Formats: sequence, structure tokens, C-alpha cells
Amino acid sequence: MGDLTYLTRADVRSLLPGWTEMVDLVDETYAAMADGGVELPPKPGIHPRPDSFIHAMPAYLRGRDVAAVKWVSGYPANKELGLPYITGLLVLNDAATGLPRCVMDAAEITAVRTAAASGACVRRWAPDGWSRAAILGFGEQGRFHSLRNRSAGTNVVAGVTPGKGGTDVEGVPVFDTVLEAVAATEANTSVIYVPARFAADAVLEAADAGVALVVAITEGIPVADMGRVASYLGGRSTVLIGPDGKVRKHWKRVPKAEDHPAKVLEELG
Repeated sequence: MGDLTYLTRADVRSLLPGWTEMVDLVDETYAAMADGGVELPPKPGIHPRPDSFIHAMPAYLRGRDVAAVKWVSGYPANKELGLPYITGLLVLNDAATGLPRCVMDAAEITAVRTAAASGACVRRWAPDGWSRAAILGFGEQGRFHSLRNRSAGTNVVAGVTPGKGGTDVEGVPVFDTVLEAVAATEANTSVIYVPARFAADAVLEAADAGVALVVAITEGIPVADMGRVASYLGGRSTVLIGPDGKVRKHWKRVPKAEDHPAKVLEELG
């Protein structure tokens, strides 16, 4: 089969490009998906424990001739065991021959890809006047993503995790509710990093607190929940970007930041 390279998480981290380039790559890939340049079949999954999943995520990017599959698991109960919530492997194949060329730890790529997705959405669609971001779901993933975005210039002023109010993470104060975060920091943008079953309520909480822009990165939010969100946001000033799958599908035909943000919901409808 030829040489097969294995990369640990530390190896992957050392090889990643800079933050701006990662955001550019997400933008490029979203555009390719909207143009039909990505083969991305529905991901099969198994669920060995309640609230857990193990998914296979194959993809082929035609423009770069890259074929790969990610085998990724999410186990919320792992935190009680001192283990990571998200783990996985990524297998890269030679697109011409099908031979596997590299097996790498997928945790770092998963984390930075998700963070870069939120960065790309904010860069593309943030309405004029946005300046202060509150992160809903300030757990391990939310902290990682928000601190990455902060290093690139995003003004992250608050994290929100019920029961963690009054704590501090690298200078970012944590609040129990979005309303408390907005009152204390004047946050006007929120990024949602909570599990799918709680994501709709997080969006509604941000809207009730008067947040102008909400970016929902979470995948797998039930359709009924998003229907409830769409109905609730009708007539309100809050602009919702996402969830992630809809953003990818419509990336090329939605407005950019210079357009009126209300058009985003119309184009994504």
C-alpha cells in the first residue's frame, strides 16, 4: 500500500496554517459546496450510548482533488471520566488510486474548523455596528473557539454557561444567562456552541436579550426546533446565521456584509 503517515494531535497542531488562512479555507470550501464542487453524502452514524454518537463523514473536494473520511465520536458523559467529549480520526486517501496516505488525529481539525466556520460567518455577514461577542456554551469547545477568534481580533466580552456565573476564563467573564451578559458587557453578537437539543432555546434566549446577530454553528438541530425559532424571530430585529448545514448549502447566493442583514434570512429561507 505504500507509505502511510500517522499524525498525532500535536503533529496536526504544528502543521496548521495561520488563523486568517484557516478562515479563508472555510470560505473557499463553503463556496465550493454551494457550486456543487464537493461530494458530501449524508453521514451514517451509530449511537452506542444515550446522547452519544459515532459518525462517519466522507467528503471529496473536487477543486483540490482531496478525498477523506472523518470517524468522529461525541460522548458528553466523558467529562465525568476525565476524557474529551469529541475524539476521532481522519483518513486521507489518494484521490487517483484510492490508497490511504495518512491517518491523523481529528480532534484539532474538528476544533479549528468549527471555530473558523464561525469566524467566516461573522466576517461575511456581521451587520454594521457589531463589536462585542458573547459565547453561548462556554465549555471546552466554546472556550477553544472563542479564544481563537479573540486572537484574530474578535472582541469576546462574555461567556454564558448556566451554573458557571461569576467565573473567569483567560480574562473573559462567565455569566449564567445571556441577559446578564448583555447587561454587564453590552454584547451585541452571540455565537452558539451548545448541543443540538439545546441550541434552539439558546437562540431564543439571545434574541430575548436583544442580541443583534446570532451565529449558530451547531449541526443536527431538529427541524421542528428551527421552525419554532423561525416563527419566533419573525418581526424581531435579531439576525440568525445558520445552522451550519444551511449556511454551507447557500454560501454563494446569500448577501455579504455590505448588504442589509435582514436579507440574509430571506435568502436562506
